Parts: sequence; C-alpha cells; structure tokens
Amino acid sequence: THPSQMYEDDEDEWELPLEEALPRLHANDPTLPVLYLDNSGISAEDVAKVAVALESNTVLECVNLRGNGIADEVVRQIANLLLVNTTLRDLDLQDNRIGDEGIRQLSDALRGNMALKQLYLGNNDITDVGAGFLADMLQVNTVLEVLDLAENKVSDQGAALLLAGLCVNTALKSLSLEWNSVKKEACARIEELLERNMRVKRDAIQRRKLVFVWCVQMLSNVPVEIMERLATESVWDHQVLHGELHALLRETEGDEERPLT
Repeated sequence: THPSQMYEDDEDEWELPLEEALPRLHANDPTLPVLYLDNSGISAEDVAKVAVALESNTVLECVNLRGNGIADEVVRQIANLLLVNTTLRDLDLQDNRIGDEGIRQLSDALRGNMALKQLYLGNNDITDVGAGFLADMLQVNTVLEVLDLAENKVSDQGAALLLAGLCVNTALKSLSLEWNSVKKEACARIEELLERNMRVKRDAIQRRKLVFVWCVQMLSNVPVEIMERLATESVWDHQVLHGELHALLRETEGDEERPLT
C-alpha cells in the first residue's frame, strides 16, 4: 500500500506544476509532504532538478515520478539524493526506462539509506542482472519494506538471487514479481520468506513492549525523553539507548547490572 494513499483524498493538492513545486521543495515547505509528478512529461533535466531539491528537503515523504521516461543516466541523480535524504519514505519510479545500470546505482545508494520504505520499479527494463544488484542490497538494507518489480524482465535466475538476499534480510514485507518470467515455485518460496519477516516484525514489536514495561517497573526515575524513545524504537538494535538504561540501573541499584531481556 502506498503511503501516499493516506493523502489520496487531497490528490489534486499534490499534483503541482514543476515551476510551483521546485521553489516549495527548496524552501522545505511543511505543507508539501507528497508530490505527484507522474506522467507529467517533465524532462530528464527537470527530474534532476527535483532530485537536487530533495537532497536537502526534510519534509517530503512521498514522490511519484512514474511515466516520465526516466533512463539510467538520470537515475544517478536520484541515487545521490538517496545517499543524503533522511525523510523520503515512498519513491515511485514505475513505467519508466530504468535498466540494470540504473538499478545498480539505486542499489548502491540504498545500502546505507535508513529512510526509504517503499520502492516501486514496475514496468521498467530490469533483468536478472538488476535483480542481482537488488539482492545484494537486501543483504545489508534493514529499512526497505516494499519492493515492486512487476512487469520487468526477471527470470528464475533473478528470482533465485533475490531469494538469496531474502535469506539474510528480515525487513522486506512485500516483493512483487508479477508479469515476469518466474515460476510459481520460486514465487511461493519468496512468499514464505516474506511471511517469516512479518513474524519477525511482530515478535520485535512484542519484545519492544515487554522492554518498555520492564523499564517502567524497574526504573522509577527514567527521564521522559528516554521513555518516549522506548515507546518508538527497537531498543535491542540501539546500543546507545541500551547503555543509557544500564547507566540508570547502576545509579539506582548499585553496580550490579540486570539484563534487558
């Protein structure tokens, strides 16, 4: 499900001409969390301008660039923004002309990106080579939850590479390979791994709740800011917060530490 669907009742508000959108992006306009530029006929140069504006933008969460003829040479600028942008959650690049080289650039950028959760690449020119780049990325990316590769040129070989990436990845929840040359058996195995990831996510949420309750019970003087972070973060993945909690334990109960799990 697109995050932008939460704004779908105001879709007309987010469909802006480029000459209006660019100044608002550069100004970090807080009233512009979504931008639809799909099928707008903007040029490669215009797409690059949008990407440059997003490098410093901290408001926009969803951008739709589908159907604008974007090719590999333009993707480099989009990859650059993914290296530095920390707020973009949803990127729609469907119905373009992105090939394996563009996917390599996007995959390299997403290795360290800690923000993007949904990436739509349906109906491009991605082959098994591009699927391999994405598979390598999935082995290190811990944030991306939705990857759409429908209507590309991926075969069983590419699906096998993606499966190898998913054996390591526990974050991805949805991977679409519809209208590719992939056998049902491979798709079924992918679905099994995605379901495993969903269980991991549910278990993580439950564990976070248990840690939160434990802290309420054990630490009567936990600062408000730490309690707020406990309510929103996966504590076991954040060593700094883990250390802060143990420091509080030492202050309140002496030098003996108690495990957080």
